[in-house]
Amino acid sequence: MMAKRTPRAVGYRRVSTDRQAEAGNGLDAQADRIEEAARRLGLPLFETFTDEGASGAAPLDRRPALAEALESLGPGD
Repeated sequence: MMAKRTPRAVGYRRVSTDRQAEAGNGLDAQADRIEEAARRLGLPLFETFTDEGASGAAPLDRRPALAEALESLGPGD
């Protein structure tokens, strides 16, 4: 029988423009929100992945960090 793995949080940050960063939606602000959410949910934060300069409308193959984040997910994450 396999041991059950503890669920964990995986973060993803993205900005497409410098203007977003200046408006308070920058990578540091997103990192703070991710850490707060993981703490509130009682989950250890495994890793945070970042795409800079990537549009939210871009396909997955143009957002490598999102693809990496999705690949890192396990059961219960």
